[in-house]
Amino acid sequence: MRDCWSIEPVPDGSGRWTYSYEFAPAPPAPLATIAWRLALLRDLNLRRDQLGSSAQDRVAPGR
Repeated sequence: MRDCWSIEPVPDGSGRWTYSYEFAPAPPAPLATIAWRLALLRDLNLRRDQLGSSAQDRVAPGR
């Protein structure tokens, strides 16, 4: 039958059974546009500013 899985004996005569199937290829991942990436960077910078974090806050003491 078309579009159905089937169970059949392995052709080597070992008495084992196998099934045949086919997976459809995965759809391609969506492409991130330049505008989307820029909006993400903007949002990350806004969050950093709201939290009061800066590069100097992340430097270890004594450096």
